[in-house]
Amino acid sequence: MERLEAERRLLEIVGPHPRIIGYKGFLPGIGILLERATNGTVTQYLLEAPPGRPPPSTKQRLAWCREAAEGPAWVHGRRVLHNDLHPTNLLLDEGAPRQARRLPGPAPVGAETGEVVIDGWSSEPCRFSCPLPPGRVRDVLQAPA
Repeated sequence: MERLEAERRLLEIVGPHPRIIGYKGFLPGIGILLERATNGTVTQYLLEAPPGRPPPSTKQRLAWCREAAEGPAWVHGRRVLHNDLHPTNLLLDEGAPRQARRLPGPAPVGAETGEVVIDGWSSEPCRFSCPLPPGRVRDVLQAPA
């Protein structure tokens, strides 16, 4: 199965959620169509603020944290693992963060037995994690050492 086909199937399994950028379809030979988030990423918002714009309040940041957790909770509830979560994958749409819907390195879908049914070529984003030696897999609930 090609990577885009696997990703398409995973996106269809995940389905719609208000905290996840919407899947709009698949065009064979072209790619996957997603909603557009017009306000950039959380990283851009925090690091590239125009002069005079105050930083978000603590209350706003806590709200963003709560909202940012809702997307992965939905994805994981559908037995899809998403391990590519980081500030450049949190998109701002009307002021609320939404996870980029792309499931690049996340995503094995497990059967009830834990067997991988669809492999999304999972890998850890090394800029935002504690990388493991090749061939070693991190337990989803394991904290970095």
